[in-house]
Amino acid sequence: MKPGLLERLLAGLLTEAGGKHADWVRAALAELSAAPDGRARMDWLWGVLSMAFGELLTRTLLPWRGREGEAPPDGFAALFGIVALVLPFYFVAAALLDQIGVGVFFAPIAYWLAEPGRARLFNAVAPGVILGAIALALWANLGVTFRGGRHIAGLIYEMKLRLRPMNLAVLALGGLLAALLLGHALGEAFTYRPH
Repeated sequence: MKPGLLERLLAGLLTEAGGKHADWVRAALAELSAAPDGRARMDWLWGVLSMAFGELLTRTLLPWRGREGEAPPDGFAALFGIVALVLPFYFVAAALLDQIGVGVFFAPIAYWLAEPGRARLFNAVAPGVILGAIALALWANLGVTFRGGRHIAGLIYEMKLRLRPMNLAVLALGGLLAALLLGHALGEAFTYRPH
C-alpha cells in the first residue's frame, strides 16, 4: 500500500528529528505501510508520532539527557521549579488574601466554585494539579541539590550536596506551600462542626 501525503511528511520530519530512536521511527514508519486502513493505521501513526515528538522534546529541552552521568543544570531546575510553583503559589496566596478581605485574587477561583458542577470538577482536578506541581518542583530541585557520586554495581556510595541559592529558594517555597496545604487539609478534616 502506498503511503499517503501525511505519512510521507511525517516520515521526512521524524527521521530528521529521530535522535537515538531514529532507527525505531524508520522501522515503525516502514511497518505503517503494511497496517490496514482505518483506525488501526491511525493509532499506529499516532504512536510513532508521539514517540518521535517525545524524543524531539527531550533533545530540545533536555539536552543533557543523552549524555551519561550528566544532570540538569542548576538554573534549569530552578526555573522549572519557579514555573511549576506559580499556580500553587497563586492559589495559596489568593486563599490567604481572601481570608483577610482582599477577594480580588480569589475571584477566578470563586467562579469555579460558584456552580455545583464546576465546583465538583475543580475539587477533583485542582488538588492533583497543585500537589503535582509542587512535587515536580521539589523533585527537580532535590535532584540538583543532592547528587549521587560514584557507582559500583548499581550502588551509590557517595552523595554530593550542592547548595545553590535559587534551588534552595525553590525547595523552601515548595516546602512552605506543601506545609500550608497540608495544615489546611488537616485543619479542615479535624474541625468540629456542630450539626
